[in-house]
Amino acid sequence: MSNPESFQLDNVDAANSGISVRFHWQHDRYVHQLVALQHGQIMDEWVSVDGDGQDLWPLSPPLQQVHFQEIAPGNRCLFAVGMAGASHWSMAVSADSDCLVFDVACRMKDAPNFLGSTYRLGAVEMGRHLDLHCQGLGSDGNVGDQLAQITTVLAADATFPVTVRWKYDVVRKTAGGGIGR
Repeated sequence: MSNPESFQLDNVDAANSGISVRFHWQHDRYVHQLVALQHGQIMDEWVSVDGDGQDLWPLSPPLQQVHFQEIAPGNRCLFAVGMAGASHWSMAVSADSDCLVFDVACRMKDAPNFLGSTYRLGAVEMGRHLDLHCQGLGSDGNVGDQLAQITTVLAADATFPVTVRWKYDVVRKTAGGGIGR
């Protein structure tokens, strides 16, 4: 059996500097990496922390299908879906200005042990060139030295089944250390 197709969505300028998300198949799901580029060279990377087929509540959404879709003329978005246990995940990734926007949801029948997106620092790291920002929707972010985690909280009065959504963006820092916005 051949490996499924890999996918990449770039948000780069004419000098090939910016950010990219790259999805590739690993074991039973797509994993992804966030990459900061400067003149085409990888300056920083964060890699999703993914579970295996035994994890009912993996640290990142378990994505088994990915495809591109044009949402407006010349504007493509990556859509992904997957499942673990009795829960279904979806993710949309789009380029907006100088960032990549991640819009994630999980439809669940039971209360989760963990719900969110988790990244570890990758093998390439030449200083910090990526920032993650939560965009509300009940999510919170924590970026440490080796791990970045976006979590969401389920409402105490939630009735099941329920769909929970979280949203975050990834921004490349500029050479001066500021956010490239």
